[in-house]
Amino acid sequence: MPRDETLRYGAQVRDSLAAITYRLESTYVWDPLPILCPGTTCAAWMDGKPLYADGDHLSGYANLLLLPDFERFVAELPAPRLPETGDAIFSAAK
Repeated sequence: MPRDETLRYGAQVRDSLAAITYRLESTYVWDPLPILCPGTTCAAWMDGKPLYADGDHLSGYANLLLLPDFERFVAELPAPRLPETGDAIFSAAK
């Protein structure tokens, strides 16, 4: 499938995720598409191995392929800010 068609197909989901991350300060989204579809055509197979187990799930091979980049993404996330005593989360509990 052409990459631009893949991007159009998932545009609504990506737009929704972008809106969420814009509104929620500590929300981050990792996109696996650059790894799963590095060229102008997105394939169901890479290096002779399937990327998908079915229409909605990645294969074990794809998960292993994505793991290093996902680990890098998580490692580069900023440290979470812990709530302080005066924050609303503590005020509401009283």
